[in-house]
Parts: sequence; C-alpha cells; structure tokens
Amino acid sequence: MKWLLLLALCFYGCGPQADSRKVDSSRFGFSNLNFLFPDKEIDPEIRSLTLLNFPLEKDVVGFSYKPLEPDWTTVFSSIDYGDKVPYGIANNLSSFQKTALVIYFVLVSGDVRNFSYEAIHELKIKRSKLNAELKEIFDQFPCFAGLRPNHRRCYLTQNDLSEEVASYASNCTALERRQWIDPTAEEEQQFQEAVALCHERDGGKLAALEQEINHEDDIREKAKGIVLDLLAQAEQHAKSLFVATGATKGEIDSVNGNQSFIQMNEERTGFTQFQLAIDFNIGKGYEVFNLENGKIRDLTYTEIAPGIMELRFKLYNDIYWFEAELSTDVNDVYDLRFSGDIYSHFNDGTVRKGVMKIEMDFKESL
Repeated sequence: MKWLLLLALCFYGCGPQADSRKVDSSRFGFSNLNFLFPDKEIDPEIRSLTLLNFPLEKDVVGFSYKPLEPDWTTVFSSIDYGDKVPYGIANNLSSFQKTALVIYFVLVSGDVRNFSYEAIHELKIKRSKLNAELKEIFDQFPCFAGLRPNHRRCYLTQNDLSEEVASYASNCTALERRQWIDPTAEEEQQFQEAVALCHERDGGKLAALEQEINHEDDIREKAKGIVLDLLAQAEQHAKSLFVATGATKGEIDSVNGNQSFIQMNEERTGFTQFQLAIDFNIGKGYEVFNLENGKIRDLTYTEIAPGIMELRFKLYNDIYWFEAELSTDVNDVYDLRFSGDIYSHFNDGTVRKGVMKIEMDFKESL
C-alpha cells in the first residue's frame, strides 16, 4: 500500500511543500519522549483521535463522489495548489484511480488541517503578545469601585469609600468608559494618554486576529468534514467500515461518559493507563478498549532507532482487529502526537491499510 500512497501524490503532482502558508518547521525540535523536558506534564485526556481505513480497488467498483459544497471550495481554495486538486471522483475512472484519489483527498485534507493548526498557533502567539502589551496599560488603572451611590465609578486607590478588590479593563473600550472619582489633573491626563495609546496599539488588531483564528478553525473543521463525508459514502457503497471516531476532548461521549486517555510513566518509557473510547459505527456507540478488558493487546513502546520511539498495539472490535505502528512526534505546535499506519484484518479475510493519529496536550499549553 505504501507505493500506492506515493503514487497518489506523484500522479497528481502536488504536495504540502507548495503551500505558502506553512510555517517554518525548523524550530519545532522533534524529539522522542525519553528526552522530553522533565517539566512538561502531559494531559492524559486525548485531544484528538483519528482512525481511517483506506478502501481497496474492489470497494470502489461503480463508486463516484460528488464533493460536499461549499466546504470543498472553501478548504481547497485555502492552499496555493488547490486548483490542482481533482474535483471529486468520476464513475468512469478505473478502480485503481478511484482508490488513489480517495487516499489523495485524505492526505491533502490532512495537510490543510495541519496548515490551519499551524496558522492558528502563530495567530495565538501574536494575540498573546498584543494582549500582554495592552495589559501593561490596563494594570496602570485599577478600578476600586466606589460604595453606593458611587458603585459605577472608580477610585484609583483603595480607601474607606471603595471596594477592597480592584477590577481591570479587558479591552480599550472598557478602559475608555471608566469613570474616576476625584482624579487629579495629572491622573486624568495620564489616563487620557493611556486610552489613546491603547487604541493605537490595538487598532482593531485583536478583533482581526480573532476573526483569522475562527476562519482557520472553520477550515480545519470543514477539511475533517470532507474526509468523513467521502469515507462515509465509500462505506455505504462498499458495505464496509472505513471511519472511526474517538471520544476525546473535542468529541465527548455524552451518552455513557466514556473517555479516551493515556497516562505515561514518569520515565516516559511506557504507560500506566491506556484506554481508547471509539465508535466504529457498528451500532454500539463509543466502546471502551483497554488492556483490562482484553480489547487492546501487545502494547509496546520502544526505541527502534536513535531518537525514534514507536508505539505498537493491537485493537479488537467485533468486525475487525488492527495492528497500529505509530511514531512519536513532540513539537511546540502540536505538543505530542502518535501517528502512523494501521493494518486492519476484517472477519471476511480482507486486509486493509489505514492511518491513525492520537494527539495530546502538555498541561502548560492548555
């Protein structure tokens, strides 16, 4: 199957290196967990879990796919090689071409999600820096609310006629609306200068950053939706299983409260807890898979080469079992990722290759 993945990329002649929005990855500092900073505490609750099986040629005989709009245009117009991305899957293509296209769309959609995640990371850094600059101004003007009847006005310092705890403005407009009780001429002048400086530093930048963050987040969700729609239609056509979703921070199991979590030991060389709550779309909702119930087996975490850690395990459901071979990535954008290949063995003897990705946060990054 690896040659098919490569052929899908080469056949359609585009890849992530062509995208101008991709941030510089030289600063990510990939490392295995044995060399992870000791002060980085991992949040055991999984942020995101993706599990996909790729259809075989026999699965796509007679299959066609009409893109989900307007999401398709929104997602692929966000990358500079979007005009090279084929539009859907025509019925007159060969089964080989259809299979290659399914894999290609999944890979490109994954790239789009990565680009947007990286863009959001950069935008949040800008927002944090701007908020810090504005906070320096807000902190200069604490509001000790006056006691009634002056409770809507502020003293600059705490006194017998004010509340004991100060509040602070959270934006320039809120600061400008402050009304002070008995300020000196110098304090009033300093306040007016601070308001002007606040508006100068912000100038609508915070609102613009929030809009960009929301836009990138919308692209990420739409890219995910495209993959789920594509594979759901392929599932219906082939009467097989290609998509599974995990109960994570983003997709909570609201019915049974099942959760996905991984707890590593202090040495970061193994696991004290390993549980995945996954809906395989077989009518059971989110099922719990762990070592205790025997639905996860042969769990290992080993250094297969200098600086390269690999997570392996087998997971069993009622329709198929798969073996996962996941590498470990640590960087300052995604925090912690386990990602790689799965090999799914279905009850009818069919073997399909797929991909799996588990993402986790460092607690200080929450």
